Amino acid sequence: MLGKQGVLNPREIAETARPLLSKRSDITKVLVLVDQDCNPGRALQAQQTAEQLLQMRVVREVAWCVVQHELEGWFIADSHAINAVLKATTHPPDPQVTCKPSEWLKQAFRRAGRRYNKIIEGLSLAKEIELDVVAARNPSFACFRNALL
Repeated sequence: MLGKQGVLNPREIAETARPLLSKRSDITKVLVLVDQDCNPGRALQAQQTAEQLLQMRVVREVAWCVVQHELEGWFIADSHAINAVLKATTHPPDPQVTCKPSEWLKQAFRRAGRRYNKIIEGLSLAKEIELDVVAARNPSFACFRNALL
């Protein structure tokens, strides 16, 4: 796992992946997963990174997905999960349109008298989401799920 600066740098990915891959012969795929962060050019960057990793022969298969727009967009795709965690009724925006779903979640939690912590509440939301619902409402999650299969 790399920070935002190195996430699309094929050399840094290779340096991180090679030691892991050398210890685990059962790992056959690298998944490049990056937030779009409201940057429409991210998809092309991720695709180019995946192609460079293949050329570098880091692994035989490289999949790439761009999270639309942030990982929290996966959470807001399932209003029932949010309502279950908040114990309140909310109406999340369209995850494909909302550029900053993490900001929407912060506000929704604040309205419910709670503080949104990406790790703690993210885990609670991840446990509640229905994968098929999220995949249907957020194509980037469908890409991620299919890449894992």
